[in-house]
Amino acid sequence: MEISDNKSEPFRLLDLPKDIRLMIYEHLPYTENRHNVPLQDRNHHITLVNWSVSGIRILGTCRLINEEASYILKPRMNQVLRWPPRIFVEAKHLVGLIALRDGFKYPYDILDKLFQAADMDIYVEVIQRYRQGRYSNEALRTKLGMRNIVDKGDRDTMRAVASFMLRVAKWVSTKPFNLGLSHPPLLVVIELPSTFRSGPITTTTSRTKALYYRLVNGIHRRSRVQTGTARLNWLVRRFSFDAALKGKFWSTLSIMILLQYTKDGTGSMIEVPRATEDGIRAATIIGVQDADLVGCGFLGYGGVAYER
Repeated sequence: MEISDNKSEPFRLLDLPKDIRLMIYEHLPYTENRHNVPLQDRNHHITLVNWSVSGIRILGTCRLINEEASYILKPRMNQVLRWPPRIFVEAKHLVGLIALRDGFKYPYDILDKLFQAADMDIYVEVIQRYRQGRYSNEALRTKLGMRNIVDKGDRDTMRAVASFMLRVAKWVSTKPFNLGLSHPPLLVVIELPSTFRSGPITTTTSRTKALYYRLVNGIHRRSRVQTGTARLNWLVRRFSFDAALKGKFWSTLSIMILLQYTKDGTGSMIEVPRATEDGIRAATIIGVQDADLVGCGFLGYGGVAYER
């Protein structure tokens, strides 16, 4: 009696004819990997987008496959590297990117780390060593200065942030076109649900800063904590103010703000009303004016975003 073995044997790519293998390489698609990264206020997050080519690791399989696939896959990866890094943030989470605590200590956030990654080779070296297994997740988190940004033990978020930082560094190394700004632009896409009008905010003043205001400026505040509601244009204006100042401080990247309405129930993109877009454009201009950085090219408005 013949006994069949149900165990599946591994598929051997090299058993296929070369023409078939080349067709497989040509049909490997671009892939978009999105990861939500919590901000310092854990009630808010941004979404990092990492593009790649599916199966790119096949180049490390053996010398023969590397030689066959390189002329197909490497140009595609080079094309991916020419796409500006892109961050998505829902309008209600925009408040998480705004410095609402008034104090003497500068609150470094995820944007600061991306500005640093654009011009710090040591970050690239650290991330590469992590990928080689020479650093643990916690060591990577410490060496990148992310202990106040990424929670301990959150391996997936740390990996996504590291990949995006490496993506930023490699993109800047390609000497991309600055789109009229002073530095290569990091794209920040603000996603607008059609129902969004305003959101709650809370501002705080540290004890030392409140004492400073009282002694030096004669300003006495009854409460160091203020709560209220912020409309969309105010959020964009304040974000533009903060981001433009970051651009000046680090002088490695500029910020290009784009606008996108979220998809409706059918999956179709909703057209952004002209009045809304005009308001966002005006808010970015006023934010840059507030920072006294008009004409410096640290932040700009790029219009409505489309796919990719």
